[in-house]
Amino acid sequence: SPVLDNEYYFDEVWRIWKRQILSSTDVDSLKRNISSVYMDGRIASAHSGRRKAFERQKQELLSDIDAGRIRIEPPRHLYTVEIPEDNGMNYLYWDRPVSAEQQGKIFLQLRKERFFFPEATAEFWSGRSHVWNSGKEFYGFLDHMFMNPDRDTDSQRLASGFLSRAGFTGIDYPAECSTGGRADGA
Repeated sequence: SPVLDNEYYFDEVWRIWKRQILSSTDVDSLKRNISSVYMDGRIASAHSGRRKAFERQKQELLSDIDAGRIRIEPPRHLYTVEIPEDNGMNYLYWDRPVSAEQQGKIFLQLRKERFFFPEATAEFWSGRSHVWNSGKEFYGFLDHMFMNPDRDTDSQRLASGFLSRAGFTGIDYPAECSTGGRADGA
């Protein structure tokens, strides 16, 4: 059959198979990926030599994995990170009020960049607004201020960039904040 002799089709099958194998991160996912590759019966009948060879190679590969002749080592990444010391002013604390000194740094940067936020009321500028109750509240306020409905903006990136320009090293989150927190509230 002309379809069975189509080298392009079989080359593509092998490319897909290779891509699936290379995306495996552990032995179980490798075996699942290998087992999931098949040749469509309409293209290569159950009796075709190519399909039999394909299935045989697939089984040999699975056997080699089970016998330990093929080992998978998940990709590893090692990062070195320097975390600057906390001097009481350089981190925005997620769960604590924004200090008067930190508010001063923020006001100074707002003036430098000539930001005008319509929602920034007299209470905001005097430090009495609810947005100063916690770093979380203030960051939410900044995020909202940087949203632009007329164009797609990454408001969180812009808010973080503003904090960096204002002299903040980062945001100090409570332990396990993103996973619901710890029972002891630490």
